Formats: sequence, C-alpha cells, structure tokens
Amino acid sequence: MHIDFSAVDEPETATVPEPRDGDAAPGAADAAAKDGAAADGSGDRAVAAPAGRGRAARKAAKEQAAQGGTAPAARPGLMAGRRPAPLLLLASALLVGGAVTRTVLVMLVGWALAYLSRGLGDRSRKFAVLGIPLLSVTGLVLWFWGRGRGKWGPALQPGEQLWGAAPGVLRLAAVLSAGYLLVVTTRRRGP
Repeated sequence: MHIDFSAVDEPETATVPEPRDGDAAPGAADAAAKDGAAADGSGDRAVAAPAGRGRAARKAAKEQAAQGGTAPAARPGLMAGRRPAPLLLLASALLVGGAVTRTVLVMLVGWALAYLSRGLGDRSRKFAVLGIPLLSVTGLVLWFWGRGRGKWGPALQPGEQLWGAAPGVLRLAAVLSAGYLLVVTTRRRGP
C-alpha cells in the first residue's frame, strides 16, 4: 500500500545566503542579491525550494542541485525506514477479517501466515502468534476463577460457563495480534 501526499500544499521556503567578509549587514546582502539577480541574472542569490511534494517538486530539486553543484536534501517519507512485509499485512488482514466474520479457520490461517513470515524476528513471531492468544485466554480463565470465588463482583451462578465467552476472547486476541503485527511491520528503524 502506497500513500501519496502529493496533493498536500506546503509553504515555500527560501534559503538565505550567508554574508561574506566585507558585507555590511545581512539585510544589505539580501537587497544586493535581489538587485544583482534582477539586473543581470547572475551572482549569488537565494534559491527557493520547490513547493509541494510531488514528482515535479523532486525533479525541480534535482535540476537545481545539478545547476548549483549541491545535492538536494533528502526528505524522509512516511515509510522511510522500512517497507512493510506483504505477508504480514496479509496475515493482519486475515486476522481482522476472521474476527469480524467470526470464522476461526480464517483467524488460524492468519496466525499461520504470521508464523511463517520472515518479516519478524523469532521472539516477535512467537509473541504475535502464541503469546497474545495465550495471554487473552489466561486472562479469561483468571477472570472466571476470580468470579467463581466471589473476588471480582458477585459469584458465578451455576448456569454460567467459562467457554461461553471463549469465542469473543479469541476474536479479541486476533485483533490484538493483527494490531501488533501492523505496528511491528510498519515501524521505523533508526540508523
């Protein structure tokens, strides 16, 4: 998935040349640069950065760099550090889709794809596929144990069952795993 922000307007920025030895004041240097640029089109002058983020702005920046002999400043994009792993994105989509449609088989396929992906390290993979669901089911068991003993709220009635809430907890675990996979696969890595 690629997000294009080329339609977003950005204010124009101008670089100010540093004064040389012998210049009177920074304001005078700007005025002299403007007068000299207007008179004959040559001399040191401030070059405005192209507005926008699109292809035309990048091309104009490269042309200015080629004429001026300086390299354009690299601007980090939305996903500058790392490209997301497509298999992990598919696994996340299957986990969310299985949770929404209440289909356990789709959730199991999503967890299997996440486990088979090479986009995660060993610990991250095991935590996403095994840790989050096991923590969710452990929380359910602990909650019902406390309710059975009367520790959290009124004690359970004889007709209430532990496994009646299990499908909802499994769906919650699938959504949490999908969120974890998305965060891990799209995070930026430092230099």
